Amino acid sequence: MKKLLRELNARGENVLVVGDGRAEVAAGVRMGAVVISRLPKSAAHQRKLHKALGTNLIVEDYLGRELSECFQEGE
Repeated sequence: MKKLLRELNARGENVLVVGDGRAEVAAGVRMGAVVISRLPKSAAHQRKLHKALGTNLIVEDYLGRELSECFQEGE
C-alpha cells in the first residue's frame, strides 16, 4: 500500500480501505486511511481483533443498511 500511495502521489487520509483480513486493516490504519471491515456478526473474535487494530467501521454485508447509511448524501 505504501508503494501505491507513492506511485499515485496520494495521502493515506484520502484512502478508503475495505476488507476482511487483518493485514489490510492494519496496513490501512497505519497509513491513516478510513478502514471498513466486513465480518459476519458470528465472527465475534475477529471483530474484536479488527476493533483492536483500529478499523473505523465493521459491517456484516457490503450491501447492507449500515454501510449505505454512511454514504447518504447530506450527512
